[in-house]
Amino acid sequence: MYRILDNLSNGDSLSAPLKVFIEVASNFSKELIEGIRVFSSNSTIWMIALLSAFVSISVGANNALVVVFVEKFLGLGSQEYGLLVTFLGVGLFFGSIYIGNRKELNTISLPLALLITGISFLAFANIKNFLIALLLRLLIGIGMGIFTVISIFFTSNLYFSSKTEASI
Repeated sequence: MYRILDNLSNGDSLSAPLKVFIEVASNFSKELIEGIRVFSSNSTIWMIALLSAFVSISVGANNALVVVFVEKFLGLGSQEYGLLVTFLGVGLFFGSIYIGNRKELNTISLPLALLITGISFLAFANIKNFLIALLLRLLIGIGMGIFTVISIFFTSNLYFSSKTEASI
């Protein structure tokens, strides 16, 4: 180990990867500090981050409980659980594609996506029919997909607009 480090400091061929590593680490730390600065100074980014955390916690808890829900309340097995997970993924895919193909995003899209997701969660908790449960998982996925794309879009736009204003 010490010989490798000694060779690197003497200018051997392994010093090029070390230089690249140091440059990448330096750039990463600069970008991290800049990201923390932008994040801490922008209340809209804070709101989107908090909403994203809330949605992630809700979805994570729901996904953990879906196994129990399928087995205990619906009386079904692992294949049906797999279908519920698949429908969530299909909804995420189509929600992302739908909102990604929109020409313009308006400010109502974010609350609407959260409303779709929230109402579907509430309805899902009280369902005894497997086909309706599949439909609700699809709607949860669509709402989450829309929310995720919009939150990334708004956050990146806020970041780049603040970066542009700082350079003017």
